[in-house]
Amino acid sequence: MQSLDHQEAILQRLDGVTQVPRPEQSTPAHALFQHLAHRGGLDNYATDSIRWKTLHSSTLNRVATGQGEMVIPPAIENKLQQQFLSTVLGTDGKNQRQSQIHEAHKRTFEWIFDENVEAEHPWDKFVEWCEKDSLLYWITGKAGSGKSTLMKFISQHPQLMKHLQVWSNGAPVTIASFYFWASGTAMQASSEGLFRSLLYQLLDQHKHIIPKLAPQTWEGTYLFGAPMPMVQADDLRRMLGFTVREVGKTSRICLIIDGLDEFGGSTDDVLDTIEAFTSHSIKVCAASRPWVAFEESFYQKPQLLLQNLTRQDMEEYTQSALRGNRGFRRLRAREPDFAEQLAKNIVDKADGVFLWVCLVVKSLLTGLNNDDRISDLQGRLDALPPDLEDLYDAIIKTWDTFYFEHAAQYFELKKAHTGVLEARILFLADAENISQAIEMDNRPISQEEYDSQLSTIRRRLNSRCMGLLEVTSIGDALQPHPVEYLHRTVKDYLRRHDVQARLQAATELFDPYLQLCAAYLLSIKSMPSYITGQDRKIDITLRAFGVMVSARWVATGNTEIMVEILDKVALPLEKEGVLHNQERSPWWQNATFSSH
Repeated sequence: MQSLDHQEAILQRLDGVTQVPRPEQSTPAHALFQHLAHRGGLDNYATDSIRWKTLHSSTLNRVATGQGEMVIPPAIENKLQQQFLSTVLGTDGKNQRQSQIHEAHKRTFEWIFDENVEAEHPWDKFVEWCEKDSLLYWITGKAGSGKSTLMKFISQHPQLMKHLQVWSNGAPVTIASFYFWASGTAMQASSEGLFRSLLYQLLDQHKHIIPKLAPQTWEGTYLFGAPMPMVQADDLRRMLGFTVREVGKTSRICLIIDGLDEFGGSTDDVLDTIEAFTSHSIKVCAASRPWVAFEESFYQKPQLLLQNLTRQDMEEYTQSALRGNRGFRRLRAREPDFAEQLAKNIVDKADGVFLWVCLVVKSLLTGLNNDDRISDLQGRLDALPPDLEDLYDAIIKTWDTFYFEHAAQYFELKKAHTGVLEARILFLADAENISQAIEMDNRPISQEEYDSQLSTIRRRLNSRCMGLLEVTSIGDALQPHPVEYLHRTVKDYLRRHDVQARLQAATELFDPYLQLCAAYLLSIKSMPSYITGQDRKIDITLRAFGVMVSARWVATGNTEIMVEILDKVALPLEKEGVLHNQERSPWWQNATFSSH
């Protein structure tokens, strides 16, 4: 039974309605039903008019009088549920960061689910934690030791559910995960991002909760075609609490939360959040660097120190990478003893930092392809510093002047860009002729061209930046591939004052903001033809906003060409109905621009 206030609110919306609208009448609810019914496979809509009238009339009556719950056809209910998840919680609810983390190398990290594994250093067995009542498990380790990769491995492994169901006595277990990411968007490093993502994942697995969670939104959309507003940050904690309680009636919950040290707020806030979860009998597997605040909070909890447990994994990765190289196979035929020892020497020097191993192996493979002598390879390995930031410095110092200047431009574009940098935007921003963006006619790009551009920018980043910037492996033209730092430590390194000075000296005449303005205009003019309707309108609007954001910081000497770009953006905005003709002159006049 709905509350009196809720009934009155609905009745107010029904004020003046004296009869159920005929199917041929154009009302928001009728239009919504027609759209969803058609999308759900009810193609003969005209023959369903009587059913529509009966369904709508009885539903209005039940809602207005508070008698029972609405009965919604399954096809429509499913559409509304998906609309709620995507519209109310937004794309930030999806666990996008997880897809950007590298998959664990084959046969690595399998020890985490091995109950009988022997280790040189003591650690609390993860399987025992899964099966027993202890609620928090802490995975810690050095920067670059592989914590995020391990957390992704755990969250996706079928053994996780198997062992958790021992704890739940066979009851269902709902698993959700979140990866804080300081180098990503502000949302990815915030409490709001955490709550929004967890809420999305829990509701996606328990969609029957949605009407209870937001009854007015649910009923308003179904009955009247009212838009679903995105949940505001202040409401997320309350909604997540309600959802956790509802899920808990039929299921146990386990959360995988990575990167506590990458949270954008205070450590006290993120620790309070973890404690709030465990106080509701939720299992939490959390990962972070070994900061003092986390050590003090988790010192009595089951835990593991990752660099103490991954030596065999690093040797497996190194040997696998070397065995796949023809140069190494030639070396092994000539010098089998040294070839066997090389992987061990690499792992010894890595001191538990998996990322260091990956970068060094990549460097050594270059020498192997050139048939370096044993002394050359050993000298190359000895010269590489064991500290990650020092290793980045050593890598950059090996670049020739041309590649360093080009890499510096990429780093400056990444730093200048606000939000997620799409690989195609970086490709277009790499253009040497800015006037092309202004002069080019509208020409939709084909999928083959998109794939070619993506492949080109991947190769350029790999050759110029040596993998310090990379294109993530997921995405398409509708969900583009982001360009990300290889690791948070890369971003930290590039922020150092001495490194910034070198990058700026190499890009003195390069204006990354102007390049980004041109790139966004080019992306609008070449938008794929299969992006249509509302998706096209939204995409063009967002890309126009990208022009505006970058235009604010364009150097004073480039103002004239920047204004030409802004003027060109007005045409597609007008065509899509975002701007009206009287607003075009100039549409960007209220913006504030820099004078640097």
